[in-house]
This record gives sequence, structure tokens and C-alpha cells, in this order.
Amino acid sequence: MPPAERPRLDRVQRSVLAAILALALGLRLAYLGELSRDILFQHPVVDEDAYVEQARALVRGTPARPEAYWQPPGVAYALAAVFRVAGPGLTAPRVLQALLSTLCCLLLFAIARRFLPPRWALAATAATALHGVLVFSAAELMPPTYAMTLDLAALWLLLLAAERRQLALAALAGLALGASAVCIPVVLVFAPIALLWLWRGFASPDQRRTQALALAGFAACLAAPLAAVTLRNQRVGHELVMVSTNGGVNLYLGNHADYPTLLEVRPGRRWNQLVDEPLRAGLSRPGAKSAFFTRKALSWMADHPGQAALLLGRKLYLYFHGAEIPRDSDIYQARRDSLLMTALVWPAPLAFPDGVLMPLALLGLVALWPRRREALLVWGFVLTQAAVVALFFVTSRYRVPALPLLCLCAALGARWLADAVRAQGRRAALALRACAALFLLVRVPARETRWSFAAELDFYRGLAYLRHLHQPARAERAFQAAAHAAPDDARFWFELGNTRETLHDLPGAVAAWRVAARADPWDVRPLRRVAFALTAAGDLDGAIRALLTNVASRQRPAADYAHEHFNLGHLYTQQGDFARALAQFRAAAAADRAVFASNMRGWGPAALDNPALVDRPFWTGLAELLREQGLSGAADEVTRRKLPPEAPAPPTPWPSPPVQP
Repeated sequence: MPPAERPRLDRVQRSVLAAILALALGLRLAYLGELSRDILFQHPVVDEDAYVEQARALVRGTPARPEAYWQPPGVAYALAAVFRVAGPGLTAPRVLQALLSTLCCLLLFAIARRFLPPRWALAATAATALHGVLVFSAAELMPPTYAMTLDLAALWLLLLAAERRQLALAALAGLALGASAVCIPVVLVFAPIALLWLWRGFASPDQRRTQALALAGFAACLAAPLAAVTLRNQRVGHELVMVSTNGGVNLYLGNHADYPTLLEVRPGRRWNQLVDEPLRAGLSRPGAKSAFFTRKALSWMADHPGQAALLLGRKLYLYFHGAEIPRDSDIYQARRDSLLMTALVWPAPLAFPDGVLMPLALLGLVALWPRRREALLVWGFVLTQAAVVALFFVTSRYRVPALPLLCLCAALGARWLADAVRAQGRRAALALRACAALFLLVRVPARETRWSFAAELDFYRGLAYLRHLHQPARAERAFQAAAHAAPDDARFWFELGNTRETLHDLPGAVAAWRVAARADPWDVRPLRRVAFALTAAGDLDGAIRALLTNVASRQRPAADYAHEHFNLGHLYTQQGDFARALAQFRAAAAADRAVFASNMRGWGPAALDNPALVDRPFWTGLAELLREQGLSGAADEVTRRKLPPEAPAPPTPWPSPPVQP
């Protein structure tokens, strides 16, 4: 809508806008008030914790790790700036994000006025203010809220730049988009569309130079924040990494023959095993690791083009689905502890708000097609976000930067639907059928939409109670709640066992560790803990059975069971079963020579000092094994102390000659 045709807001409309902005801020601050009672408010976990630690390292003046950034550092820079002003607490940065999220409502209104009458623009703004996912996201110390603010600022500046033909506005738009890319690099795919918009907006036969300057200014300011991060990565990590090195593994997670299963892997041993795959291939630099995963993903896509195309289509569908797909946090789980989230976000089958928003937004995108030239930025931003996120994988928080524009599209769709219904006749019937079909389509269950990390918050609360407040009793209750909600997750049972051990509940600890081992036989730690605890309690047979169960699972390479074999050798010696003990020591050496040598240095002196261990064939065999492993000094010590020379047998007398008769 040209500026001359844009109606001015009357007094009532300005009052409504002010009320919407006040409501938006009030909801976000109210949610922070609810969260402030939670231990995780000041002790965040997973990615939030990583960003906070990175920011605190920046304040200290030392990198958290002397290498290229693993995650885009935009949020860490913002947090560091807040920490320098307001101290290391996490209340101030969360309040700042509430303010930024409210500012997004105002920016959305400024953009929406170019496509909608004031009352419909206010409706789009109200949808943004009330959107539960945006309220939830504003409380997380994560990139989406910062990226959303910068993206909307860039879009607004691009619109103004084309209207007023001002070079400074084009340059500021580029700077905002570059800063957003330092938070979430996905937005860089939108940059060519922004350049096309400026090229059209500044097009004039007598202003070719101004047009070129607008494009150059936008591009230079877009590149400036990226160049600063790239130079830092080169200086600190000695690798040419533009923003961060987590892109490769994220691409691989979303493009893989076993995509859903791989994406469900939670932080812990399994995740570490996945990200350490390049290390096992001999790659140690973060940039090389990222390239390793990128090659794997692209190779799979090239080898399976049909499967890759179907998977991309599936993820595009999920981008516009009504359900909120969790990643580190589960917004549906947040409803348990928040009255506000209970009111603002509803799970399937209602699937509110996105189960309502997405069908209307899709209608709105179609309704914008006749105005596609003036709506290039809206179309381009929404569709590039959907395409690039779908190229990786879809989660609720990855949709956040586009949600305000989807609210705008939803208002366009609702207006188009209302006009069609008023027109009645065939057009109304067609519009209602299309809307009903979309409403049903975005509610079709999929594996991803059924994911629930309902126990994650209790699990992380338990860890926080242990590590920060040293309250094992409260940690035990949190781990019990997590284990009850997700009994197949071995992490919860393992930490429950550790906590019960701290509380001197040895039977309870052993029981929890056994459940953890059954839930995840790959993880050798639970049964190792069981064996150690039972050994201390004098139950050697139980300890031996636990270690043998680990070995028999064969879930891991043989080298990973070297500790089991060595400890079995130790336990068999305590039982006096020296033949089995020697066999287990040989198995330990065969599995991992370094583990055998390291453990022998700790076990050997005590065994040599034990007067009960006097079985000569055992010590002879052990000395031979030590020499085979290149431990000649230890073998000589065994020979000296446990294998003294045997006394010579007395001489046999010669028989007397027979007496002649």
C-alpha cells in the first residue's frame, strides 16, 4: 500500500495499539515471574547454559574454547553486553528479551500497515503479542528472539529504504540482517531477495549511481558483522569458519537414512558418540568436523535423491504443521508449571495457536500472490525460512523468526476468508472448504509431532540441585519424577542411582543402576557402579555377574570392555579362582593394551603385598603376560617377589648291588 494511500491511525486505534503492546510486555514479564521460582531460571542447561558460559568467558576476556565458535555467537555477544552493565545474573537479559519481543509487535504492526487496513494490522499485531510460542521463546536465553527482532527491523528498514530512496536506510537494513546472521545464519539465504528489492526500489534511469550505492551499502553492512566473526575464528581457531561449526552436524541430523531416530538422540553419551565420529576418523579441528558431516549428508542426498526429496517435502509440511515440535525444551511440558502457558498453548487435537495460525497463513500467502511484487519481502522471507529450516530439520523454536510474518499472513488469510464469505455463492463455499481442509491437514499426526521430552525439565532440575545447591534429597525427587515420566530413558535412572548413593541408600542405588543398564546396554557405567558398590559390600558374586552382563551385551567395541575384564580378574583373584583371573587379565590386555597397563600399575603393588595370593601357576602366567605386553619391569618384580627359586630335590641314592648268595 503506497504511503499516500495508507490511512492514518485514529485515536482509538492508537489506544488499541498501545494496549496490545502493554499486554505483550505484561504477558512476557508475567511468564518470567512464573519461571523465576524454578531453579533453572538462574541455572540454565544445554544450549542456554552454553551461551551463558560463552558470554561470561567474553566478559572475562578469554574464549571459552580456543577454537572457532561451535554455535553462532550473536546471543553470547548480547549476553556479555548485558553482563557488563547489569552483572552476571540472568534476570536482566531475560527482561531485555521480553522488551525485544514486545518491540517485535510494534515492528510487525509497522510492516503490516503496508498490506492491511489498520484494524487488520492491529489483529496481526495482537496475534503476535498473544502467541504463546513467542512468549515462551522470549524467556529462553537463545537466538530466536534476537534474530526475530533483527529480521523484522531489517524488513522494516528495507521497506522504508525503497519508499524514501535513502542510502542510510539500506545500509542499516544490511547491518541488521548481518547481525541476525551472527545469531542464526539461516537468514543469509534471504539476502539475495533483499538485494533484488533494493535494486527495484532504487531503479531509475537517472539514478543508476544511487542504485549501485544502495546495493553496495547493504552488502557491505551485511558482511561487516560476519567478517568480524570470521576473522575472530581465524585468529583464535586458525580455521576459515564464517560463523560457527555446528551447521554440518545439524545438516546431517536432518538428512540421513535414519533421520527420526537420529534426531531423537538426547544430550549425553549417545550424542557425544555421534559428534565424536569425525574425531575417530582422525579429524580434530572443528571446521574439519563440520565439513565431515556436511559431506556425509550431501553424499546421502546424492545417493538417494528420491528419498531425500520425500524427506524434504515431509519437513516442509512439518514447518507449517500446527504442533510444536520440541528440541531442547518442550513447550507443552512448560504448561505443567505455568498457568500462562496453559492458557496460551494447547496441544493436539486443538493445537493452538499454530493449528489456527498456519492454515490462515497459508491462505494469506495465496491471497498475496496478486500483489507479489509489493509483497516480495514477505513472500521471500517466509518461504526462504521454511525452505532452509526444512533442509536441516524442523522444531518449534526454529520457526520463531518467521512467526510474526506468519501472523501477518494469517491476518491476510482471515481477511480474504471474510471477504469470500461476505460474497457468498461459489467463492464462499470454495474458501470454506479450503480453510477446513487446511485446518485438518496441519493436525495430521506425525512421528515428530508426537515427540515429548516431558521428563527433561525434571532431569535438569535434579542436576541443578546436585551441582549448584548441593541438595541431593530434592535432586532425588526430581530424578524420580523424570524416571516416572520416561521410564525408558537410562539417563534418569543412572543419575537417580548416583544420587541415592550420595544419600547412602545402596540398595536403592543398585536397583536404579540396574534399570539404567537394562534401558541402555550400550552405557557401561551403570553396571560398573553396581559392581563397585557390591564389591564394597562384600558381594563378589553379584559384582562378577554385573561385569559379565556388560561384556555379554557386546554393544560396543571390544576395547571398551577392557575395564570389565581387568576388574573381573581382580575379583576372581579375591575368590581364589586364579585360572579365571588369569584368563580375564589376558582378555583385558587383548582388548586394550593401554588400559591393561594403566590398571596393572594400580593393582599390581597391592596384589604383590597380599600374602594370600600365592598361586604359583597364576603368577607365572601373569609374569609371562606382562613380558608379552612389554612390561618387563613389572614382570621382573613379580618373579622376584612371588616366584622364588624352587629348592632342589634331594639326590636319589644309588641302589646297592644285590648281595650274592
